[in-house]
Amino acid sequence: MRNKSIKNITYSYGSVIITSLLGFVTLPLSLNYFGKDLFGLFSITGDTLAYLALFNFGIPWAAATIFAKLNSQLEQKRVILKALTLLFVFSFLMIISLFIVHLLFPNWVHFISNISASITPTAKLFISISIIFFIARLPFSLFSQLLIFINHAYVAKIIDVFSVVLNFICLLTVIYFKLTIVQYAFISGVVSLVPLIFSVMIFLQVWKSTSLAQSLVAEDQVVSYRHLIESSFYFFLNSIGTLLVWNTDSLVISHYLGLGETAEYAVMFKFFTILFMIISQLMNVINPLYPKLMKEGRQEELAKLFNMMIKLFPIIGGVVFLVMFGVYKDFVLLWTHNDRVFIGYLSCFAMGLYYYFLCSSVVPYSVLMSLNYSKEIYLLTLCDAVINLCLSVYLVTKIGVAGVVIATLIAHVLMLFILVPIKLNKLIPNLFKFDYLYVVKHLVLVVFPSGVFVFFINALPLGAYKVSLWVMVFLFYMSMSFIILGRRIAIETKNLVKVLK
Repeated sequence: MRNKSIKNITYSYGSVIITSLLGFVTLPLSLNYFGKDLFGLFSITGDTLAYLALFNFGIPWAAATIFAKLNSQLEQKRVILKALTLLFVFSFLMIISLFIVHLLFPNWVHFISNISASITPTAKLFISISIIFFIARLPFSLFSQLLIFINHAYVAKIIDVFSVVLNFICLLTVIYFKLTIVQYAFISGVVSLVPLIFSVMIFLQVWKSTSLAQSLVAEDQVVSYRHLIESSFYFFLNSIGTLLVWNTDSLVISHYLGLGETAEYAVMFKFFTILFMIISQLMNVINPLYPKLMKEGRQEELAKLFNMMIKLFPIIGGVVFLVMFGVYKDFVLLWTHNDRVFIGYLSCFAMGLYYYFLCSSVVPYSVLMSLNYSKEIYLLTLCDAVINLCLSVYLVTKIGVAGVVIATLIAHVLMLFILVPIKLNKLIPNLFKFDYLYVVKHLVLVVFPSGVFVFFINALPLGAYKVSLWVMVFLFYMSMSFIILGRRIAIETKNLVKVLK
């Protein structure tokens, strides 16, 4: 298990490095080739597809969670077949629903965004083609989730990298032959089916090998369609909350401000998501350990793993806060060679602070989801989403794009950062103890003072002097962080190694 976990972590961060590098190249190429408005179209199309992903009703995650807990190969097979059946049915219903919408509302594209008449036909074609290929991919998304939950996250990461590389090649092809954004949608859509085929083939091969290696197979209770749907229902409700938080901002901005401002937000959010991969890839490896350790009765090691994560993740979040607030402007100008896409310091400050609190709350949230307690927290995620949406609509009309980011920050702190750890301790008393005092102490004594230094450094022109000051701030931040953490970091790291054995 230790070697497999280390391999998962290594491949996960390897994929982050590769996909991040390609993302750094892809974004300016797309922005400068298609233009600011059409680049904004990429963002709202991605958010639209994220909403359509709700049609899977949380089946992939629920099926993978149930699959990982089963010992019977026969029952595992039944779960896969039932999950695929449901996904195909939902995809068919999606096709019918979208066809009806198209007939009843020919100008449906204007519900999505405030798009100018000059690019409306292009936008309709681009979004329509993207939706068609999205529906074709939807049922097979199950297999990448299964690979993660059978402790083969590294395989899923290799496939993800392969997919990103193929998409990058598609973009280069479009630019070289001077094709349109609609042609890009079709080419990339066809190519996106290839990694899915590989994920299915690889999963079946790995699963077959696991089956042959087991000499004794315990019988489990039969998993019915009803049980699968009931399990997925709360994943679905949590997905709605997450979706409204992560994928509504661009739609709100495009509706009230336009595609140009949407492009500014999309560039910043792309940078943010690349940084978010730092923790998301690690969580993909760690999350399957929670149900495994709980199933094996290793509560002490489970608690040690949790304690280590809640101490280290805020430190990572603080680094990202400093990067977002201090480095982003200079970086985005060098990155895109376009001075019109900088979103402003207020947005960067709020997004960096949101990342900090996200790093602090993602650990207890992931524990609840991994241990199949999604039905216990869906109200929190939905409340987070509703507060975020209401504040976004209000603040975007008052202070522009920054209002959307501030709304996301406020809603997350009020609902998930404060209440999710409380809910976790209530459901599993005395096992997972979230240290609020540590987070507040680190925020007040380390993060905010470092942020003040960054505020004054931002006024300086980019050069060796500014870079040297930045290095000093970073050293100050890391030194103070480890002083507050003390010797715990070494002890908790050793505990993690023990858990992975």
